[in-house]
Amino acid sequence: MAEDFPTRLKKLIGERSVRSFSRDCGISETVLRKYLRGDSEPTRSRLLSLARTGHASVEWLATGEGPMTPADPKEWSEAVRDHGSGTAGLDFDLLHGVLQALEEVMAATKPNLSTEKRAQIIVAVYDLYAGAGHAPDATKLRRLIITAM
Repeated sequence: MAEDFPTRLKKLIGERSVRSFSRDCGISETVLRKYLRGDSEPTRSRLLSLARTGHASVEWLATGEGPMTPADPKEWSEAVRDHGSGTAGLDFDLLHGVLQALEEVMAATKPNLSTEKRAQIIVAVYDLYAGAGHAPDATKLRRLIITAM
């Protein structure tokens, strides 16, 4: 019989602290603890974030079936890129560029931004450029993010 979701999540977190893991995957510690107690289950996008952070197979984390880790991380990354969170019209390259620019700005400026504020910045910048038909200049992205902070 397959392990239940909380057991698989505990295995995924391993020796890390719940606080550290929650910070790395962008899910509040309170919500992560609800998952661990079995009081709640993650949405698809949060499940994907948990699996990415723990370097695990989404299938294994969701169902307990298949291997815990993808056989080939490159294939897994491509599958995530191709399928995303199931959101139609998601521009992976744009989202990747926005996230990369935010990480660069945060590394350079060391701001104390909550997960909610980071998400707001990502959504605002993504929405600004979505559908533009061209990739935004990385320097402009960083300037925009600094302004939004």
